[in-house]
Amino acid sequence: MKYIISSECVFFEKNGHFVIDNFILHKQRVLNIKYIPLLTLFAKPTSISSATNDAINFDISSEEINEVIEQLLDFHVLEQYKNNSAGTKSTIDSLPMSVRYFYYNAKTDQDSYYEGSVDELISLSEKKASKPDTFKEYSKNEQITLPIPNEEGSELLSSMLDRRSIRNTDPTKKITLAEISELLYFSLGMTGQTFDSPMGNVVFKTVPTPGGRGSIEAYIVNVNKNTEIPIGIFHYNVKRNSLELISSKDVSGIIMQLTGGQLHVQSSSLFVLFTSRIDRMVWKYQEATALTSPFVELGAIIQNQYLIANKLGIGACFIGAKRDSIFEKLLHVDNKVENCLGLMSLGKIDNYEYKPLANSRFYRPDLETLRKDYENEQK
Repeated sequence: MKYIISSECVFFEKNGHFVIDNFILHKQRVLNIKYIPLLTLFAKPTSISSATNDAINFDISSEEINEVIEQLLDFHVLEQYKNNSAGTKSTIDSLPMSVRYFYYNAKTDQDSYYEGSVDELISLSEKKASKPDTFKEYSKNEQITLPIPNEEGSELLSSMLDRRSIRNTDPTKKITLAEISELLYFSLGMTGQTFDSPMGNVVFKTVPTPGGRGSIEAYIVNVNKNTEIPIGIFHYNVKRNSLELISSKDVSGIIMQLTGGQLHVQSSSLFVLFTSRIDRMVWKYQEATALTSPFVELGAIIQNQYLIANKLGIGACFIGAKRDSIFEKLLHVDNKVENCLGLMSLGKIDNYEYKPLANSRFYRPDLETLRKDYENEQK
């Protein structure tokens, strides 16, 4: 049996130490530089007996050799060599090391800490002086003032201007099956398909999909018995515009853990969890684009869902802070093939005619007022 240095490890110097970073396990170990020559023997497939014999030349005792190799195996620095001559599947493992290193290091586990609202407020207040500018401006350059946009008579434009993340919802009010259909279909539903050689079947959706790959998947979690679907987890079948039951369990407590204990999710009725199918992207792109481009598609989906929710009198709030390990376990997805991106919380608004007060953070003055305020600031 032969072993080789794991593709899940990177090595670097830190404060005079040789560090082994297993980015899958999120763990680091320091290796005595004396044993680096022993480690390099496994840069190519090598049996332990062969490496042991060769390491004698490095002035390392046989006891040390056996102990170090055992530790390297326990820490998964060495892995059993497998001949992949049949080809690599379209997973995260087929992307360059730098991309994979970023991907796994950006993931959070069930113990990841998220600041509570009060702690976050204190933290932001302490660093307020170093806050970057909100707007980028070329204030000394010539300006062309644009006409005031006209939103009259357009429900879509008015909805765009009224779009807000709304966290306070009423769980006693019902979200209907028809509303769920509108939220899903108009945000990421299929509008047509065609055949394209050599890509084969290409699907058109209500949003642009990078590379025509349509990588985003949506899972619906219902935690409210007043909603017109059963309690449980469902997968949205884009092809059929249907919900496929995955589990009938009430996972409201898990959603709280997944979102880092954000209190507003307790009043939400429905959640849409978004993932990206890495294999669909890697099949076409063998670089970082396979990971980054799905966020473009997700952004379009989220905006659509906000606008539709606003039309239906549903409060929507996208949540990007999530614990990946809980997310993956909840949906039973393999993170080598499917990447968990975030979730949308949904619930009926307390007052359908949602009009924030002028002194609230959600107040929306018209563009003319904003422009006058800006001109006054410049004086």
